[in-house]
Amino acid sequence: MTMKNIYLDNIPLSDAIRKWRDKIKSENIRPLPSENVPAGLSLGRITGEAIFAKLSSPFYHAAAMDGYAVRFLIHSELLKDQRKNFSAGQRPSM
Repeated sequence: MTMKNIYLDNIPLSDAIRKWRDKIKSENIRPLPSENVPAGLSLGRITGEAIFAKLSSPFYHAAAMDGYAVRFLIHSELLKDQRKNFSAGQRPSM
């Protein structure tokens, strides 16, 4: 039985960057122009530049990371119907 090589070949980083740049140039890939849209219409979009808050909340260093903790039971119920919308702090009825 012969062994099949399932791994990619490694190439030096400089060669990989050169190949990537050459491919972008050969395909004539250019950045898309940016546009301003209301925050409510930005779902699923990518920012064209860094976004900074005008006012931090909370105004003191309170956590090492951002995010919400979600109980699995609530999360699993939400997966059953993706059309439900819930605000932070609101509990779905089950």
